[in-house]
Amino acid sequence: MYLSPLTIGPLKLAGNIFAAPMAGYSDKATRQLALEYGANLAFTEMVSCEGLWRLSAKTQPIMERADGEENLAMQLFAGNVEALEKALPIALTQKPQLIDFNCGCPVNKVIKSGSGSALMQNSALFKELMHTLRQNVPADIAVSVKFRSGWNFDSINYLQIAELALNEGINLITLHPRTRSQAYSGKADYNHLATLKKTFPQAIICGSGDLYTIEDVTKMFEQTGIDAVMIARGSIGNPFIYKQITEAAAGRTYNPTANERYATALKHFELALEYGNEGTVVREIKKHILAYPKGIAGCAAFKGVFAPLLNKEEMLTLLKNTLATV
Repeated sequence: MYLSPLTIGPLKLAGNIFAAPMAGYSDKATRQLALEYGANLAFTEMVSCEGLWRLSAKTQPIMERADGEENLAMQLFAGNVEALEKALPIALTQKPQLIDFNCGCPVNKVIKSGSGSALMQNSALFKELMHTLRQNVPADIAVSVKFRSGWNFDSINYLQIAELALNEGINLITLHPRTRSQAYSGKADYNHLATLKKTFPQAIICGSGDLYTIEDVTKMFEQTGIDAVMIARGSIGNPFIYKQITEAAAGRTYNPTANERYATALKHFELALEYGNEGTVVREIKKHILAYPKGIAGCAAFKGVFAPLLNKEEMLTLLKNTLATV
């Protein structure tokens, strides 16, 4: 395995395996579990700069630090410099250790605001945003940016975008080697990661995309020579992947039992209730819980009963009863 300490500007980490920022998923409960299972850094969901400086009630909780989250890595997104300038002082009140800027989200409502992947088409604005980010974030806080290979296959420009970011003093580049037009379809092109690292050998490069197993992580490191990986969809209902990686690095094999899977699902649910509004948690938790038993005996039966439930007590009771029988 390629697990090793990593320094990102002023931030020193024990390892180079990250939990990706995923909208609708990377809440405090999810990040806490990822870190407990061995992720070296866990990124927040995207925080809207517009929502932040306009004091949106939905935005504040996204930024908050989870219990035991020593290093807070906050991801922001904006489509104009003014919003970023106004949001940064508010974001900095949370005392993050790293601020990441999203230039990769392919979702239409984000694109329409000129944010996310839309910035891959506007290098002048991208450069200005990177300059604003680095100039307004204190030197003792790391800054990073995450983007895609390009807008589509006719406009692959990740090398130009990376150069602009690095010239502005950005400490970490994360590349998801798909285009915006691909969204999450097709395959991530690891050749782009290899080219990026070869072109900028002194830069800290992180890769994301199609990381579901230890073998996938190993393959990405081996084929690209990058410095870190960021696990996204492969960690949904599967924080165990971080422990699998750290155990493999120590020459050991680890696979969670059915009991551990259900026990961790229950803990995830209970943590979410501690952190959030009950009504919201009951609506949102299913996408996490239903992923935990994937691939184990009785998974389909559990999902068939759990999915329709709308009551917190019924959901918790089913989880506890299932845990008692596996």
